Amino acid sequence: MRNILKIALALALAIPLSGCEDDTSDYIKLSMSSFTFSPEGEEEYTVTVDASGTWKATYTSTWITVEQDDSNTLRIGATPTRSNRMRKAQISVTSGYAEEIIEVTQLRTNVIFNILEQHSQEFIMSPYGKYVCGVKVTLENQVYYYTPYILEIQTGEITEMETVTEMYDAGAVSDTGVMAVTYWEGSAKYYTAEGEKRDVTIPEGFSNVVVHAISSDGTIFVGYGRNQEEGLYMPIKWTDNQPEILSMPLTDTYGRAVQTGTMARGCSADGSIIYGSCWDDFAAVYWKDSGSWQYVGGGDAINQHTLIIEGYNGLVYIDVVDLAITTAENTMMSTSGRYMAVTYQVNVAENREVVFYHYPAILDTETGVLEIIRDLPDGFRSGWGRTASDHGHLSFACPHSTTYYGYVYDGGITRSTTDYLDQEFGFMLQDPQAYIIRYAGEGESIMGGTYIYEGSLMDYWYLSEAED
Repeated sequence: MRNILKIALALALAIPLSGCEDDTSDYIKLSMSSFTFSPEGEEEYTVTVDASGTWKATYTSTWITVEQDDSNTLRIGATPTRSNRMRKAQISVTSGYAEEIIEVTQLRTNVIFNILEQHSQEFIMSPYGKYVCGVKVTLENQVYYYTPYILEIQTGEITEMETVTEMYDAGAVSDTGVMAVTYWEGSAKYYTAEGEKRDVTIPEGFSNVVVHAISSDGTIFVGYGRNQEEGLYMPIKWTDNQPEILSMPLTDTYGRAVQTGTMARGCSADGSIIYGSCWDDFAAVYWKDSGSWQYVGGGDAINQHTLIIEGYNGLVYIDVVDLAITTAENTMMSTSGRYMAVTYQVNVAENREVVFYHYPAILDTETGVLEIIRDLPDGFRSGWGRTASDHGHLSFACPHSTTYYGYVYDGGITRSTTDYLDQEFGFMLQDPQAYIIRYAGEGESIMGGTYIYEGSLMDYWYLSEAED
């Protein structure tokens, strides 16, 4: 028995001693263990790894890229940043029990942030984010005065136009400083880059003309007007102030003759892709190169079906249509026109009535594919598409009491607007009631809104990457 105990003790001691020898035999040697990227992320670093055996590199930060070329080389890169804070990350290289850390940093860039004064009904950002326009409203001696103005984002400089007493709103602004305004009496005018006010050409037989969007260079206007003979609103595209009436649906998705008409609401930066909606059923439509109109998502996105509701005197059959819709916003399309935000409306029978559910959706205008986001965050059952970026990011808002909570959908991942701004811009906007209204360019500038006072007012704000 004594000999057995001696053998057991010897084996017990041998096991941890053998483990210690393995610990000391594992090693990793790196040719570089720290480096810094510029804000543009143009650099690429190569790290040579000398290890005792097979090794792997792991990391969690999404802004760095790590590729293994061969058995002993890592290539490390970084995405561009718009953050006003330095970014830091770690890459862990392990082989057996050995570990070495690569420290990675990226220099910050400047971000411009501004909350716009609450004196305009609406603010508009130009396609590439050079300008924001609005109308300043003042009250003196019981008379309202209206002053259109343009704000240059990089400098903060404000250029005011003439002050008038007619009621009108900001309509659109180009990156060249051309600004359109809409009189509440039903006419549209625009200011040239030099500040000269001119009339928007009204097509013969039309009235109630509105300009809703302008191309980046200021040569193409998009909007609508009322055909007096037919009594329908029709989409209009102006090129150098010469109007062209676009095609439009004559029946709605229920097969009924259109009674109100179709309005063009927005366009791509070059004016080649235009979108709008049939105002009888809010069906979202778009035009490419002034061709024939088409439904967002095509016929596959239009689901005609019948709901059966238990009425008080028996079953009731109601014909409904699920479809992509858009309302009066002029910011739904990305700058290049590649992507467009819409809302997909679904009809269901609940509690003896027809109930609408809304889901944010994003259209790829190149493929015609409409992606509907039905899995909404935080228990929400409805959401409205607000705008899209050229990277395919979809901003949407979910109704909460008398306000909205903002989110961004990106390739299967949904983040709150506050998290998105923190991770993409390094900017903290700690308010869940904020959402992105427009992306400019490839995201160099963003315009957003935040509901205040339980939804009765909105703060408009913008973020922009500062130029050198």
